[in-house]
Amino acid sequence: VKTVFLNQGDILSLSHDSGLYWLFSSNKTAFQKYNESGVCVDEIQVRLQKTKNRPFCVVDKEGVHVIYRTETNKLSMLKDSQQKLFVDVAPMRIVCICLTRNGEILAGLAKPTENNFGMPPKHEYFGIARYSLEGERKQFITQIMKKWKREPILEGLVHRSYITENINGDICLSGETSLTKVVNAIRPNGDHRYTYEGKEASMPQPFLPRGVCTNELGYILIADESNRGIHVLNKDGGFLTWLTIPDDPRASPISLCMDHHNNICIGCSDGKIKILKYLG
Repeated sequence: VKTVFLNQGDILSLSHDSGLYWLFSSNKTAFQKYNESGVCVDEIQVRLQKTKNRPFCVVDKEGVHVIYRTETNKLSMLKDSQQKLFVDVAPMRIVCICLTRNGEILAGLAKPTENNFGMPPKHEYFGIARYSLEGERKQFITQIMKKWKREPILEGLVHRSYITENINGDICLSGETSLTKVVNAIRPNGDHRYTYEGKEASMPQPFLPRGVCTNELGYILIADESNRGIHVLNKDGGFLTWLTIPDDPRASPISLCMDHHNNICIGCSDGKIKILKYLG
């Protein structure tokens, strides 16, 4: 295990960038880039003070370096060293984003449902949009086909969500809502593959999924904040093993990504990044 000490709050998002780390801490107002010595070498100021969903992804294609959330309903990009608007999804809000193998962007979008009685909404309309790097929306999945009937992708009000694409094209969506705490795997056409609720791991605390990422074998890794560890699943959703953070049993994983050596990088609740070699 290698540790990068940052003395920050919860690391809500984490992306590896050629030996450097882009992240957003709960007590900051900017995406910041750190080296392995814990020194901040760059930052991007954004207006996201009231949300815990602060998605960011490294692209490095077609002149686009990174894409990130700048406001409730806007994604921006650094292209040719200039900040530019990528998409504006108003009236929806952006919850999570990731880069696909084909160089597209997947984004989880949410909007409270209409309520005619003046009461706070109990559900949100949630969809997954697929964009080209030119900002063209190529697909919008609003429901999943589950056991021959259509169901919402996530039920309730969406609190926290993370998204990634697996090597087989499955969209893996981690979601904490007012009603559920699950990870859904969805085929590219919107068909439901499986739902993982953490029961197979037999943990002492209720499952609280956070960051999700996949590796070159198609394994799915899910941060579980409540149980302070990481669920490892095969590409079909079968539970394989449970990873804890060595030498730091009190650290809760929040955000996850893989580096170029297939190590897992873990953004923790104590403001540290843990780099864990867990294969072979």
